[in-house]
Amino acid sequence: MEEAHWKGTEKTRRFLFMGFFSLLILSIGFFIGMGDSLAGAKKRDKAALSSVSGGLAGKKETFHEFLSYRNVSYPSVYPNHFYDAYVYPSNRRGEVLGTIIYIHGGGFVSGTKDIAGENPYFLTWLRAGFQVISIDYALAPDYPYPTALHQISYCVEELLRLKDSLGIDERKLIFMGDSAGASLAGQFILTQVNKGYGKMLGISPFMAKKGAKICAFISLSGLLDGTRYHKTGLQENDAAFLSWGQAYFRDKKFYSGKKAEETKLEDYLTKAFPPTFLTDGNIGSFRNQAEDFKGKCRALGIPVYTYFPDGEIPHDYELRAGSEEAEKSLEKQIHFARFLLS
Repeated sequence: MEEAHWKGTEKTRRFLFMGFFSLLILSIGFFIGMGDSLAGAKKRDKAALSSVSGGLAGKKETFHEFLSYRNVSYPSVYPNHFYDAYVYPSNRRGEVLGTIIYIHGGGFVSGTKDIAGENPYFLTWLRAGFQVISIDYALAPDYPYPTALHQISYCVEELLRLKDSLGIDERKLIFMGDSAGASLAGQFILTQVNKGYGKMLGISPFMAKKGAKICAFISLSGLLDGTRYHKTGLQENDAAFLSWGQAYFRDKKFYSGKKAEETKLEDYLTKAFPPTFLTDGNIGSFRNQAEDFKGKCRALGIPVYTYFPDGEIPHDYELRAGSEEAEKSLEKQIHFARFLLS
């Protein structure tokens, strides 16, 4: 039967061969176009970092008693490659205690840097002496793991390049993230303090070479273990987080896969990880992950401070302006940061 199938005219055989060849070319083009594997990380880095950023020209505005530079582009071949900087005017830079590099949450599928200009939480940080840089990044499902993580590294390199213009003391940097943003912030820190982790993810440690120092990590209801993304104890959150994890990792069973395992931060901690502040609610959130992370920090001798309020406290409570628990948490976070940087 197989021999009979291939009998026929030369024209028919040529047609079938060309059809197969065309399909092969299209398939190769599809897999090259995806470009989201770790094997292509170095190529992406080179392409992104060779692109030209928009700079700060023409972007300065007043923001309360401070200045803002909004929608500033950083080098990246992916979308959402912008950040907002909320900084002190040049005549007040002596008041600056440090700079917070903030990474927004949203389950890797939503959210925006704009929250820093809208939520009074960040204005309180500014008035306490800390500048705030809020970073956007490409979102899943169109841009899955680890695209956003690589973008964070591109942006940080750009911020260090513009440190004088922005009034950033590169030796006084705090990385902060809420929810999924804490996962990205924690992973980025690990690429800089754990050489093996950075090599695994294709992000070389560059901050120390540029004289920069990560002084602290602040996790607000942080996703610190991607393998437990869908285990919050609240059914509706678990269902949503499961679907978001599937979109981000492009794996229906991501919780048992290698990619999610790479986001289990406690497994890659070293003594070089910076002092850490952990806070979380207890409804539909990741407090058990924070407790485990705290235990690993203490076992390694990493200074770790926590605030886990009592009562029924929801996920991301820290950004709910006006609540008693949010205000107390913010007070403790600022005290932690001032203790480290004053």
